[in-house]
This record gives sequence, C-alpha cells and structure tokens, in this order.
Amino acid sequence: VTFNSVAPEYIATKPDDEDVARLGAATPVGRPGTPQEVANVVAFLCSDKASYVNGACIVVDGGESRSY
Repeated sequence: VTFNSVAPEYIATKPDDEDVARLGAATPVGRPGTPQEVANVVAFLCSDKASYVNGACIVVDGGESRSY
C-alpha cells in the first residue's frame, strides 16, 4: 500500500474566475494551473512509473510555495 497526496493551488476550473487568474498571474510561472496539469500528476502517481513513490506530497502550484 502506498500513500501519496497532491497539493494544488490556483487552479483555473472556470474560464471566467478573475480571482484565480489574478492570483495565478503572481506565481513564478505567471498563470494559474489547469485541471489537466493536476490530473497529469495524479495519473503519474497511479501509474507503475511511480511504484517506488510513497509518503510524498507533490505540490502543483507553479512554484508559488518555493517563492516564500
């Protein structure tokens, strides 16, 4: 059994969400993330390619947490 988590931030789930767009623009990558970008991380964790990953929290935030 493995246990991992994904911690997304500023993900644009609606095209007209001005708050998320504004906050995402302030991240190091300059934009909010997409649901597909979070799904890619989840798909990786569910795949055999992540078979040795255990106890990880993968942050999907465009570098925001590294800029503190």
